[in-house]
Amino acid sequence: MRIARRTCWALASWAALVVAHGGVASRSPGAGGLPPADTNVYLVWSIQPRGVETVWLVPDGGGSTVEATRRQAMIFADDTLFGLDWERIAFREVSCQEHERDRDVGGEQRLGPRRQLPYLVARGLAGKRGGQTEALSEPRSAYFGPEQGSGATAVLVGEHWGRTQSVVGSWRDAVLVVDCEGAYGCGAHGTRDCSFALEALGPEVPSPDTGSIAEALADDAKAMLAEWVGEGEAIRPGLDHYKLVADDGKILIEYVYIASVPYSASDGSWSSYTQSRTHRAKPVGGTGLGEAPPRIERYLADAHVSGHFGWSVVKPEQIEQARKAFLDQATLPSPN
Repeated sequence: MRIARRTCWALASWAALVVAHGGVASRSPGAGGLPPADTNVYLVWSIQPRGVETVWLVPDGGGSTVEATRRQAMIFADDTLFGLDWERIAFREVSCQEHERDRDVGGEQRLGPRRQLPYLVARGLAGKRGGQTEALSEPRSAYFGPEQGSGATAVLVGEHWGRTQSVVGSWRDAVLVVDCEGAYGCGAHGTRDCSFALEALGPEVPSPDTGSIAEALADDAKAMLAEWVGEGEAIRPGLDHYKLVADDGKILIEYVYIASVPYSASDGSWSSYTQSRTHRAKPVGGTGLGEAPPRIERYLADAHVSGHFGWSVVKPEQIEQARKAFLDQATLPSPN
């Protein structure tokens, strides 16, 4: 299942998920290196000062023990241990001047130097889908034209401004992804295009209902929306998507509202046609997230996690294989 929404956001600023590398730390968990067979292990990733980190969280009496850490975002879904990583697709950029010249003389399109466009993937490291790779953002850019030349290389006519993908939370098998990209396509002005997607790595995913979320938040967000509309001529602000965040351990949602702004209320530049605002509050029923296990909430609080995070469950029968892959430094992503 994939729930996706594509809009243009002018004022949104996204911090890219850095799929960190650099090591795995492990504490001795006792005989056999495994917890009792009748308990689940939890994976919790979060953004730390040194980058993204995932902890291997084992129940310990009424609490939990961090037995190992890995500097990569990890998710266990569909009986598979996934690590988030990057892949790249090659493309060639053709300047507007060269494009016009080639078209005027009726000659073959002369392609520019090869460039690389990154996109997010989840790599299966162990379990049912070990060795498989799942794309978490679109491999091909919406700005690419028809493929040309030897090797059927993708072509962008104009100037590519860059691409930023962010994982803005995960909940069991579901991964929340924001993908922003900008380019100038030889028209009146360039554009910056962003999309939100809920990517399913397994069957345990929520079914969010944007309408019911907005209705549940109506009273809390009313003051913000009224003030927003009062600033000039913003029209029809609406809930577009949400991001999962911890605030010193407290599980919250950042609900992102987007509004169109008419040209008369803008400064005339392409980047002023939309505006975004964020309302931070507790999860509501329409998100379909439900309650997080108490051990997850306690870990987030004890670790003072603030920022995007995600959690998943390693089932007892999968623990041994998953833990071996989790500790394997050879599977860490290569430096970008």
